Amino acid sequence: MIASIAYLSFFILHSSLFIPVLQAPPRERHLVYGIQAFNGLGYSSAFAPPAGDTIYLLAGADSALSPRQTEIYWWPLTNRFEPDWEALNQPIGGTLEVWRAFERLESIEAASYVVQASDGPGGPGELYVGERALAKYAEFEARRRAYRDALWDYYQQDAEYRRALQDAVARAARGETTELAEPPREPAPLRLYSTALNQGYVLNLTAGRYRIRLLGPDGRVVPESDRNVVVFSPRREGLSYAVYPQTRWTRPTGADDPKAIVYLAAGGVLYFQPFVSVEVNDRYFSRLEDPQNRAVQEETWRWVRVRPYSDAQLELEPTGQPPSRFEQKRYQVQQLPGGGLGYQIVEQPPEAVGRAPDLDAFRVEVESGRTYRLRLLTADGEPLPAGEREIRPAAQPDSWSLAAVPAIPFALACGLAIRRRWS
Repeated sequence: MIASIAYLSFFILHSSLFIPVLQAPPRERHLVYGIQAFNGLGYSSAFAPPAGDTIYLLAGADSALSPRQTEIYWWPLTNRFEPDWEALNQPIGGTLEVWRAFERLESIEAASYVVQASDGPGGPGELYVGERALAKYAEFEARRRAYRDALWDYYQQDAEYRRALQDAVARAARGETTELAEPPREPAPLRLYSTALNQGYVLNLTAGRYRIRLLGPDGRVVPESDRNVVVFSPRREGLSYAVYPQTRWTRPTGADDPKAIVYLAAGGVLYFQPFVSVEVNDRYFSRLEDPQNRAVQEETWRWVRVRPYSDAQLELEPTGQPPSRFEQKRYQVQQLPGGGLGYQIVEQPPEAVGRAPDLDAFRVEVESGRTYRLRLLTADGEPLPAGEREIRPAAQPDSWSLAAVPAIPFALACGLAIRRRWS
């Protein structure tokens, strides 16, 4: 009992040792750069703290930098600095200077900009600057209000329809007949995504290494505004495929490299969606999307899909048989009705106006145990460079071989026991 009381007293007296773990990490006010960097297909949002002194951008494309004063803190769980935008988010004006070696290339004034994507965040997007940004954002606000009003009207009409349906059921129970109007249709979702209007500096540079700094209204360099900028370009362009098995369409595989082989575990239906791709430095591209990313240190290369490839045909040639050609179509994924799990992939009807397809791909049926040669053709039937891939059946392990592996030690033990018994 005395020992327990002594232990409890020791824990209470020294509990202050555990308090810092529970408290919020300390915050410090710094200048950071908000980044809207073009990634080939859309725009990646990131921020560069003072510790991330290098910003990576793609050459020949508009990207926006927005210097801001905010509070940052070190978060041990993610091993990175995090901003507290709600506590402080103050834009910093001035003139952004771009230097290369010892030469000042240009001085850029702040401008309004907005990034919009037609298929939600992460989809193909575009950056608008100046008066065009103001017009595009006003258009987005108008469309958002119109969608909100249409959705409200739909909810009202749906409530009225449900009341009329209940009344019709009651009348039918009394033997009366009632004609019901068609149920209301929910408005097509607003797929247009837009950032808020921001103030920043738009850069479009050729490949190389640069230095940027911000000059305040007094002409002096703003503290912590000095950064390195690495602008890189792809080393080659090609075609890649996203391969969606019908049995697990949410987990597509990629065939990005021209020498890539698509391995088929079993026969069935596959959906091939072609893309125009570029091969870029993996380390540079990883830090374009996240300046604090230190996972990739080596100079490796990766393929990045920049836009879907349309107006094409797909040719599939089984080994020893003539090839077949397929047309690209738009598909929707529908959940099966009822309590059971499952879905079906159906061709999108022509009346589905305003809805983006879940898949815009070639539907191909393949057999297990057979090798295929896949080619992407133009609308005129000409083969496209780097559009050929091979589809091979995945090697299936022999069940007898798998069963023999754990049986070997058992057989040796039995043989040793028999030998000892006979001895």
